[in-house]
Amino acid sequence: MPAVLDPDRLLDALDGDVEEVRGVVALFTAQRTDLVAQLRDAIGRAAARDVHEVAHSLKGALATLGADAAAEAALQVERMGRAGDLATVAPAFAALERELERLQPELDRLAAA
Repeated sequence: MPAVLDPDRLLDALDGDVEEVRGVVALFTAQRTDLVAQLRDAIGRAAARDVHEVAHSLKGALATLGADAAAEAALQVERMGRAGDLATVAPAFAALERELERLQPELDRLAAA
């Protein structure tokens, strides 16, 4: 299973700027709730294209953070949306939500460092 968070990847991408890392983490944390709500709504409407697009955005943000496990979970949801196959998206979305819950304490620690 991929790591919950690789903080060194984000720190390296931002040239070691700890304040910038805190800003990126704060931005993601602020946007996360909205993205998850948009994804939940798209799933509820069976809007495959919207599922694909929102999951893709979430996956990109997670990959940037170095949150590989959550990014992989978002990728699974994204693939289902792209394929138009939402019949089994509920368990994949639940897995994504679990990964996001595992990630948040790690982000909180990173923001406080």
